Amino acid sequence: MISSTSFYPLKVPSVPICGESVATKVFHVAVATFAFFYWQTRWLSLPTTLIVMVGTCVLTYVTYSTHCTEIWFPNRPMPESTARGSLAMLVASIALYAIHGFFFNFPLLQPNLFQMIRLHPWTFLLKGCVVAPYCEEVLFRGVLEGSLTALIHRVKGSLPFPILTREIRPLASLVQSGVFGLAHLNEPISKSLKLCLFATISMTAHHLSLIARDYDLEQTILYHAIFNFRAFISAQQISFKARSA
Repeated sequence: MISSTSFYPLKVPSVPICGESVATKVFHVAVATFAFFYWQTRWLSLPTTLIVMVGTCVLTYVTYSTHCTEIWFPNRPMPESTARGSLAMLVASIALYAIHGFFFNFPLLQPNLFQMIRLHPWTFLLKGCVVAPYCEEVLFRGVLEGSLTALIHRVKGSLPFPILTREIRPLASLVQSGVFGLAHLNEPISKSLKLCLFATISMTAHHLSLIARDYDLEQTILYHAIFNFRAFISAQQISFKARSA
């Protein structure tokens, strides 16, 4: 067994998500749903956002009031295979971003994000490094992956193919990682670049899921914020070079 502490030195004292009451989880989900759909992304109108918020709160209550211990396993040593896979995902994500920056350049890969950082840096710091990490971790790693885990656990006996209990969480993680990647493809770029962006973001989402599996959502929020701040620094460096040229 390899302790994941060696891979995640930024671990901070926090309350495991299963140690919180279901009411606390529902409160976080309500705040995250409203902030994500109505303020951060502006995908939904206010009435639709409220309907979605009620639905996610009900889903969270049903999921975590009956399957909490089957979903989250905080503060347990990470198995060697999982630790190696987590490290490989992190290295692959960093490598893909390096390739993007060298061959495609950040403004070409994510032009909307680059323009937002360049024109409204303080807005991005608030939305991208505070609001987005909180909302996306609660909704994707908390609600979506948690409910998928509970659902697969409930119906695994009636599936046309066998699935082991230890395979449920990785399967749910892969699904939510794909959905997370698709949710970030709102950039006006070519299909090939969208495929690169999807692969990078999906692998990052799976890596965050592995952190949540060993720790809790507070830890993934911290890493998510650091990851987004990297984009802010990259955009500022590019803008500075352009002004100095």
